[in-house]
Amino acid sequence: MNKVKKHRVKYRKRLTIFHCLAFTAIVVLFIVGLNSLSEIEFLHIDIQIPLIVFIVQVAFLILVWFWLYYKSRFSFSEVQRLKARLFHVIKSNKLFLEDNDNGQKQTYSTLSFYFYHQRSSLFVEAHAQGDSYTKKSTELKMQLESALKLPLVEKDVSHPSYTLYEFALRAINRLQFRSPTDIPDGRGIILLDEEKVWKPYHAPHILISGITGAGKSYLIFVLLLQVAKQGWEIYIADPKQNDLASLRFSIPDGENRIASKPPRIAKMVREVVEVMKERNEQYFNSSNSVMGKDYRHYSLQPIILVFDEIASFQEMDKKIGAEVMSYLKQIIMMGRQVGVFLLLSTQRPDHTAFDTAIRDQFGLRVALGKMSNIGFKMTLGEYEELPSSLYGNEVGTGYIYIDGEGWSNPRSFQAPYIDMDAINYQETLKRFLTSNQQKS
Repeated sequence: MNKVKKHRVKYRKRLTIFHCLAFTAIVVLFIVGLNSLSEIEFLHIDIQIPLIVFIVQVAFLILVWFWLYYKSRFSFSEVQRLKARLFHVIKSNKLFLEDNDNGQKQTYSTLSFYFYHQRSSLFVEAHAQGDSYTKKSTELKMQLESALKLPLVEKDVSHPSYTLYEFALRAINRLQFRSPTDIPDGRGIILLDEEKVWKPYHAPHILISGITGAGKSYLIFVLLLQVAKQGWEIYIADPKQNDLASLRFSIPDGENRIASKPPRIAKMVREVVEVMKERNEQYFNSSNSVMGKDYRHYSLQPIILVFDEIASFQEMDKKIGAEVMSYLKQIIMMGRQVGVFLLLSTQRPDHTAFDTAIRDQFGLRVALGKMSNIGFKMTLGEYEELPSSLYGNEVGTGYIYIDGEGWSNPRSFQAPYIDMDAINYQETLKRFLTSNQQKS
């Protein structure tokens, strides 16, 4: 792995434009003076000033101005521009200490910035020395965003000697699915965008929320294609009988794998729980069990249960709703190790859909479209502050949180684009599932 090159910025006295103007004036006066001397005789001596003297002075003057430009925030060098802007933050916020020594101010302590690039982010480390500006170094969000003209996506204060700020250099490219060959075989992981992936064995279960038209269904379609290509078993509960219910003609044994009526949904979810318990007894609660291993060790194909509009289902039949919720809780608590995962979709992730204790167990959470602050927090969990959106208000945009990534805040997110017609969705889904059944 290549070592990241870090660039350092600290406070020190610098050449300013006023110094350059003063220096220029002195040099110009000197050149004018030399020129006038060369035209007179001094003590009967004919003074001849070589042309090279003038050229050297002018060249040196040009070099000084070039150096000032090169070190400025307008430099053609990106590194120098960033250095100048970070230096301005230190200077203007007085993140340094000076001592008066015989009338001369001497800097004896200064905040140091170290910055570097990784993928689509700029990382800035603010190193303090335990001096009076140390607390300020952890609260530079607004100053750094303004100086760098970049949105902050993460602030990490877990390091004892510095605060780490992460800025988005650009919007991360969304995935484009325009033909069956575009569907990736992630070999156990699911791609979400150019950089983000879902690792079910690390961050089990998915929660997707958003108002009608926000793009929830299309994100589910993308996820289903990816898991189908990897050979996952798919179960779908669609109480509102929308597009997901129509997939019963594309999924092998679709009549038993897709349900819409409350009694059928309860039966199907109960069967998934029974499979989960059988796996647990056979592989993880026997004399041959290997401690610390999961479904991958035993080559068990993962199972995913997609439950669309869980809140609507709860309102259809309270008694069956309570029964199904008890099954879903079991999947959430036991499913990761045995390879049984849950995807819940809802317009409103409040307590009427499921309680907070369940919500906090979802490793991948996505909030699409315009939502209230309360709605975002109900989906994404507790966070300090949502970062600026990098994608505007297009369909399929919102925020994402993936457990175990070390994020303190959710990230701006744009769901993959899928051309349903060009990809021939139902036929492609059926072919992926049938092909994997034949292999097994």
